[in-house]
Amino acid sequence: MDNRLDTSPVYRRNSFNMADRKSAFGLPETNSDSNSAENFHVGNSNTIRDETSASQKSKGKQQQRSSFWELVKNFGETTSMHGLSHALGDGPIWRRLFWGALVLGFAVWAHYNVIKIIQDYQSRPVLTSVTSEFQNKMPFPAVTFCNINRVRRSKASSSLLDDLKYNAEEGSRDSVSNLLDSALRSTSPDKQAGLGHQLQDMLFGCYFGLEKCNVQNFTYNFNLNQGNCYTFAGIQYEIRKDWTSLKAGPLNGLRLELNAETDEYLPSSTVGGFKVLIHDNKEYPFPEDGGLVVAPGFYTSIGIKKTNIKRLSAPFGSCLDTQANTTKNLFSDEGFGYSRNGCQKSCFQEFVYRNCSCCDSGYPCNGDALAKATGKKIAGGVRWCNSSNFKDVDCMDGAQVLFIENKLGCSDACPPACDQSTFTTSVSTGLFPTQPSFNTTVSRIQKSGKAANISDFNSFLVSSYVVLEIFYDSFILETVSSEPAYTWNKLLGDIGGQLGLLLGFSILTAVEIVELLAVDIGWGLGLASLFKKRNGKAVAHREDDKD
Repeated sequence: MDNRLDTSPVYRRNSFNMADRKSAFGLPETNSDSNSAENFHVGNSNTIRDETSASQKSKGKQQQRSSFWELVKNFGETTSMHGLSHALGDGPIWRRLFWGALVLGFAVWAHYNVIKIIQDYQSRPVLTSVTSEFQNKMPFPAVTFCNINRVRRSKASSSLLDDLKYNAEEGSRDSVSNLLDSALRSTSPDKQAGLGHQLQDMLFGCYFGLEKCNVQNFTYNFNLNQGNCYTFAGIQYEIRKDWTSLKAGPLNGLRLELNAETDEYLPSSTVGGFKVLIHDNKEYPFPEDGGLVVAPGFYTSIGIKKTNIKRLSAPFGSCLDTQANTTKNLFSDEGFGYSRNGCQKSCFQEFVYRNCSCCDSGYPCNGDALAKATGKKIAGGVRWCNSSNFKDVDCMDGAQVLFIENKLGCSDACPPACDQSTFTTSVSTGLFPTQPSFNTTVSRIQKSGKAANISDFNSFLVSSYVVLEIFYDSFILETVSSEPAYTWNKLLGDIGGQLGLLLGFSILTAVEIVELLAVDIGWGLGLASLFKKRNGKAVAHREDDKD
């Protein structure tokens, strides 16, 4: 008998295969037993870790949402903004909905009003105010007068007289005007002054208050549309003096006794007298664009009131600051200041000079100023446009049409001045002289030494003699000034008023909202969530390292 121990049956009974193990643990069948056991351990570990991570994420989101609403609710209970505490409080749902609707509605309304206020501010609106202030004394304005008759009859040719008479009888005013323009343009500038009426022949008497004045107190300028013109208290070269009125009324103003010389009028002249313009002392006069007609045979009284206009420059307006602006017009070299009318006429003359290579005789012609303004210099000097030259006439007429139709851009290039003085006038007339004062008046005229050619004083006083008084009828100076309707302080005040009225909103409320968004929500919840994510990732990495 074999005493060796047979162990093989025992081994088969006490052992079980991997299939039985899989069945016992409910594991899926795999091809390799060793791999199956390894996968079991790893899979079990990953499953537990995923479930933990998902649970942590869910809990973190719930905590974040809870923290967010707690912050908002806390803000609503503590903020200075009205109504929000009621909307986010612990009251009944209907009460919270009611206050929430009010807060939302007023927030929309306030937002709309703030947008409109900002739009109004961006449009740069302007307020105009008028102030009146009594003055102790007033500088006297410049007074320019021109005889309505441009050319004296004794200086006109017989052919011109015949042509003027024929066109006047036909009623063609344009033809009469063109004939005179042509006659003046065909005359050299140094001889044009001799064609019109002379100041020494017209001025019979001149008084400023109690002080006597004379021809040396007047300056001369020629105007194609008006002929010879003379200015008192303008820019003076021979005698420089500041004329100032110390009181209101005719006794403290300018008194002129003038002879219109109607016996020298052309047959085309239908109106007798003078064109009178009252303007600022430094402004170049253009009587054809404004002024009063003073008729002979009457005493004419002109009361004036001065108004200073102060406009706003960009961005509130388009006026020109004449003190800061260095741009010169054609009249600035003669000492005249800026005026819109003068600028536009300079613009026209510059266009004629640039395109026609000559000057329109109706406007001042300064060759150096034109060359500087246009960048064009004519060899031999600038000349006056010749009315007998078809090319010159056609060029000037074309320029005139463009100027009238505003196609030269002169209106845009010449804004009004930011500081401007204007004069309003009130005119009254009376019969002069009266019958009792007739002899006294005739005696005074005879003493002037200018009555040698007067044979009929009755006819002379009615048809040619003018007595003109110009004075301040009030020493109240009006100032019309513009100021911004919206300043930065007013903008803030209007916005704050709307927000405060509708929401109880202030700058401190805005700081509270910024603090909520930036510190509590942005910094607090944002970083807390970020730190939680980082901590979760760090735990996962440590567990991976342990496995």
